[in-house]
Formats: sequence, C-alpha cells, structure tokens
Amino acid sequence: MLAKQTQDPELQARFSGVARQLADNEDKIVQELIDAQGQPVDIGGYYHPNDEMAAKAMRPSATLNAIRRVGGFSRPTLRRIRPYKHRSTHQMRSKVTVVGAGNVGATTAQRIHQLGYADVVLVDVVEDLPQGKSLDMLESGPVLGTDAMITGSNGYEATADSEVVVITAGIARRPGMSRDDLLLTNMRITSAVTEEVVRYSPDCIILAVTNPLDAMVQNVYETAGFPRNRVFGMAGVLDTARYRTFIAQELDVSVEDVQAMVLGGHGDDMVPLVRYTTVGSIPVTELLSKDRIDSIVQRTRDGGGEIVALLKQGSAFYAPSAAITQMVEAMLLDKKRILPGCAYLEGEYGINGLCVGVPVKIGAKGVEQIVEISLTDEEQAALQSSAASVQELVDVMSNAKAEAG
Repeated sequence: MLAKQTQDPELQARFSGVARQLADNEDKIVQELIDAQGQPVDIGGYYHPNDEMAAKAMRPSATLNAIRRVGGFSRPTLRRIRPYKHRSTHQMRSKVTVVGAGNVGATTAQRIHQLGYADVVLVDVVEDLPQGKSLDMLESGPVLGTDAMITGSNGYEATADSEVVVITAGIARRPGMSRDDLLLTNMRITSAVTEEVVRYSPDCIILAVTNPLDAMVQNVYETAGFPRNRVFGMAGVLDTARYRTFIAQELDVSVEDVQAMVLGGHGDDMVPLVRYTTVGSIPVTELLSKDRIDSIVQRTRDGGGEIVALLKQGSAFYAPSAAITQMVEAMLLDKKRILPGCAYLEGEYGINGLCVGVPVKIGAKGVEQIVEISLTDEEQAALQSSAASVQELVDVMSNAKAEAG
C-alpha cells in the first residue's frame, strides 16, 4: 500500500495502474534506485540534498518519476531506503579547496559552502585565520539549511584529494598599484601554493584567481604540469558581469536580459565584444550610441580600479567571488557552461603557448572546449594586442626564474 497517496479521484484513477505496479514490484524499484549511482532523489517529499544535482546524477526513469507523482514508497520500503540514503548524503558531495582566506578567498568559500554541493577546505598561512572564518561559516549551516562541511587549515594535508582547488592567495592590490606591480611577489606565492596543491591533489582541477590574472594562470599551469584543461583562470566572467551591469544601468533593464562576452587579458586592454552584445536579443548598438557604448567599455576596463579607489584599502571581492563560484558550480554540476575563461591556447585565435581569456566550455573535466568565434579584423587585432601585454608579463617572469636559477 502506497504512503501519502493522493485523495484526488481523477489523479487516483489516472495512476491506479502505476500504483498497483509499484505495490507488486517495490523490491525491483528499490534496487533500481540503489543502482543509479547511489544518488538521493526526491521521492514522496523525503530528503534530497539538491534537486538539480540529484536529477542530473540520477536521470530517473519513468517509473521513478511515477513514484513522485503517486506519492512515494510504502513505509517498510522507506525504512529500507533511508539508511542507504543517509550514507550517500556525504558521499555525493565533492571536495573543494580555497587557498587564501582574505576577502576574495573567504567570500568564495562561503558561497561554495552555501551551495551545499561540496565540502570546503579554506587554507591560509595566517595562524587561526582560516579556522576562525570556516567555523563561523559552518555555524551558519543550520540557518542556511546545508550540511556541507567547511574546515580551516594552515597546511595542505586537509586538502588531500580535492576535486577543485581555487587559488586566491597573493598580496592585495592597493591604490596606485597596477596589476604589473604585483607580478613577481605573487609569482612566488602561486608557485609555492601550486606545488603543495599538486602534491596533495594530483588529480584536481585548478582555478587561479590571483592577480595579475593571466600571468599567474600561466605560472600555475607551468608549475603544475597538468593538462591544459585542468588549469585555467577566472577573469572574463567578472569583467563580463561588470560590463553587463553598466549596460543594464544605462538602459534601465534587467541584467538577465544583457548577454555579452569580454575576452583578452584581465587588464586595461581587455576586449569587450560590442558586436556580440545584446539586450533581450537586440544588438546593443541599436539601443545605445557609440559614445555611450565607448564610455561603458572604458568603465568596464577601469572597473577594478574604480572599486580600489573607493575602498582605499583592498580591492573587490563580492563580485569576484560570485564569478568564481559560477565557474566552480559549472564543474561540480558538469553544466557545460560557455563562459569567458583564461585558458592556455595552442593556436586558437592565432595565439600559441599563452594563457588568455577566451570563450570556453566548462564542465566536470574543467575546460572541455575552447570555443572559437569569428572576429572582425579590429576585434582580432585588439585580442592580439591584449595577448601581447600578457606575453610581456610572462617574459618578465621567465627572466626572473632564469636569474634565480
């Protein structure tokens, strides 16, 4: 007899055949549930950690969908399933490490923890800092409704076997300081961090965020020795978010209706693709004058510096952490998102042996595809110019490494 069966006569009649089938075949159905990768699903209103993730992992059959509609399993069957489901709750979560417990790192760890998809380890060299911040976040779990774990550590042992590692460690940008000024110090920091990450999580995917972004991604890629799909950087998602925000403000429309893409290096010569920018599928050039678009493009390029000037100390962290989390989520849920990411190019867009921001498909394997789109001669020249700026920083790092022996 099925539990919580609907009292609606029409619905009852509609699924009466299914109900009889379930009553006769519960053993088979339970085994089907257990065999389906061990993932919890929503059955009769009982526990499911996340609808989207469970549905994606489970891909329920028509029979299991019918279980939801009719109302669930009988109580004896539920007793048999519940212990198994409780064991699966922790097993289904991934493990994500965030290196650096400053504003960007801590806020990123908080956002990922809130998703509930992954247990998080927050690492920093400052004694007790990651422990204190992670404990504070953990204690928000009952309010937010997440059982995901988050722990802090001053070493890398706790990060072992992470699926994704986000590197935010580095010195912060201050007023009047260009990203270039950060170069050599953050090169040494990211090199040391990457060596530890590779030691404890040799199969992970690394998402680098430390500035100057493109050069640091190149350094992490060369230090890690991973395939290029497993090392990339976050910059374009943030730059694109700023660009979309300014357009939405200018037109007084929802940011959700603004579609855009910013390519190139994460610096003053980034390349917002105006030709590909639309608002509700309408080209932005139909809605704004060239002068207004040029002004928005320039504000996008100056976006990080604008926030640095306002804060006086430190730099942006709310929007960067949101952008990082979007990319991490795309990996954890294998979403196959097309997003701008700083990836190592091997001839794409006429660029070879350099990490530059381009459209990429992000899924469970990291950068699963570098998406090449047609560019005008002007756009291609702007991208090449941006790549040349990145190459200059990479050359400075290479010379410094050579001098250090």
